[in-house]
Parts: sequence; C-alpha cells; structure tokens
Amino acid sequence: MEQLEIFSGTATWYYDYNFGIKDRDGKTAEEQFEWLNRNGIEYIPIASSPWIWYSHKENGGCKLMEDIYNKEERWWMKMCEVDTLVEDIEYTQSHLEGKAKMRHIFMNNEGYLNCDSVQCLRGKIPSDVQVDIMRNTFMPLAERTGLDLVSPTFKFDAEYYS
Repeated sequence: MEQLEIFSGTATWYYDYNFGIKDRDGKTAEEQFEWLNRNGIEYIPIASSPWIWYSHKENGGCKLMEDIYNKEERWWMKMCEVDTLVEDIEYTQSHLEGKAKMRHIFMNNEGYLNCDSVQCLRGKIPSDVQVDIMRNTFMPLAERTGLDLVSPTFKFDAEYYS
C-alpha cells in the first residue's frame, strides 16, 4: 500500500479487480483494510472482464461466462454464483468503516476490447453475453447488497458493437 499513500486524503474510492481484499504486495488484508478505513477511501468490488480473480469465499475466483474462446483456459474456475458473491461483499463490508464502506459495485471495465492481443482476446465479452451477465449476476447482486451498480464501459463508436 506504500504506492497508494500518495493518494491518502485525495482519493475517494479504490478498486483492484477483485471482490475482496487479500494479502498482496507484502501487505496483509488487515493492513489494507486499516489503510482504507484510516483514509476514508471506499473499496469498490469489480470484475476483471469475464472473471472475478479473487473472492473471499472462492479463493480461486470464479467466471462470469463460459470460456467461448479457449475451452482449456480457466477450466478450473467455477461459474460465479450470486449467493457466493453476496457473502464476499458482506464479509468485505464487515471489515470497512465510515466512508470506506462500499456504496458501489462496478460490473467490469473495458469489456468491449476488440483487438488481436492475448489480453484483449481473453477479456473480450460479446455484447449479448455482457447483457446477460448484467441481468443475471450484477443486477441481483446490487439489489441484494444495497450497492449502487455502475455499468460497464462500452465503446459505442466501435464497429464491433454496431
């Protein structure tokens, strides 16, 4: 969290492409909770394209859609379940105080990528699947947790989505 100290007192929210705080970068989860609470920085759970890399309940993460590009990739990941994600949010929320309490949930960021790099190909979510993930996972999740849902970003001028 040392690299984040520069944002103490200026940032109002923080996300890390996870659904919970875990030990990382030499800091324990408890140290990270303490930093968020001390600085009043809201933690926001967010998916990383079609996957949730870490959740408190499912340590190996889970997937939001079947892998339609490479059936071998992430074969070990289970499909995400709303009940499990609700438990993750409740667990994380129980460690946050004051302004650090979660108020928002992000569906994902840049699910619209359409390029030839490995990162883009692995993260690309077809628009119809994106809508299904929003409707079947994130809308019920936001309703059950009382968090405001922030929709994914789209690049509407891209030919791929017209």
